[in-house]
Amino acid sequence: IIFLLEVLEYQAHHPSQHDQQAFNQILSELLTADMRVAVLHPRLFPNGFQYFVRRSAQRDGLKPVVVQNNWMMGADNKRHRFREAHLWSVDPPWYYSGSA
Repeated sequence: IIFLLEVLEYQAHHPSQHDQQAFNQILSELLTADMRVAVLHPRLFPNGFQYFVRRSAQRDGLKPVVVQNNWMMGADNKRHRFREAHLWSVDPPWYYSGSA
């Protein structure tokens, strides 16, 4: 969580850079501070292409821990894609049932 807070703080001070640039900047700074980094299993932590296009985790019957919502631009578009996949847990149940 500290890492994410660092990324958010960096973004606040560099509004012209998008989230991936901020992530890469903070990660590179931490790597020079001897931070350990490991590659996460791609079926349990899939990127947007693997989850939404190739559907790798779904084909293997796995439930990912986290789905990275990349391969698409814009927060509204990403939110919509998560909603369509029932991965957006912020909405009330009626959002998915169609009754308000």
